[in-house]
Amino acid sequence: MKKACEGKIKLLIEATKLYEANYIIPFASHFRLWQPEHEHYLKSIITNSIDDILIGFTE
Repeated sequence: MKKACEGKIKLLIEATKLYEANYIIPFASHFRLWQPEHEHYLKSIITNSIDDILIGFTE
């Protein structure tokens, strides 16, 4: 999951270069495991935060 998150940031960086974009508009995915029996999986899911994206673009 960590590699997938890193890959998504790289994809955003490459897309902004490809399209010569001056900015990107972040949006939230509203996918969420909500059943009580899914709590273990919910805690183990790794996602990118806005800070992760900002760091990715400044490196």
